[in-house]
Amino acid sequence: MCQIRKELVAENAKIGQKDPSLVNVEGDTCYNNPNFKSDATPFQAETIAVSTMCENNSKNKQIVGVLVANKLCRTSSMLRNKGQHIQCPNHRGHCSANVSEREQIGDEGKYNKVLGDLISQDIKIANFTCDGDSRAFQGVRNSNGHNVGHLRDLRHLGNSLKHELNKAFSLRACSRVIPSLISGIDSLSRSKLGVWLSLKLPTVNTRVTSTFLRG
Repeated sequence: MCQIRKELVAENAKIGQKDPSLVNVEGDTCYNNPNFKSDATPFQAETIAVSTMCENNSKNKQIVGVLVANKLCRTSSMLRNKGQHIQCPNHRGHCSANVSEREQIGDEGKYNKVLGDLISQDIKIANFTCDGDSRAFQGVRNSNGHNVGHLRDLRHLGNSLKHELNKAFSLRACSRVIPSLISGIDSLSRSKLGVWLSLKLPTVNTRVTSTFLRG
């Protein structure tokens, strides 16, 4: 991955980019179990989180950074069964966990800050594309010494758009919802969203909706 980051900088230099180290990056975190949130049940089923960042400069989407947060440790389980008081991570013997069992596993802000610090050895993030989690972007911004653009990926944006449109009971309501959701999106992305609307929301007047999407 270090070599990939260096190649991206070299490619930017070839095309005459003013700052070759600036690279567009996309990232997200996945879990081995659903991440439930509830005030009544604070239990978190997930025990492993994998945060990945890939470059958004080319169609190859090469991975430039990976971070694995793990609460699982077989050694500690065996020692606890023998009556020993063990705390992960960093207990004696082999410990495969790098996150405490009491620590929040869904801290995407922390993971993205660590990843941002890691890849900043070779590249700087120009624009970061992620879901609607503001903590994830905050972590990236804290790891960089310059302003980072914040973009939302189309899948999560589409889900948000569908949710908002389902709450809209009239075309007048749609006309208020859509412009606020699509502000700052390029024309190609608007066109894709128009196609998505016509397929997913046949009950909505897609011709009027497409007009809004075209701006």
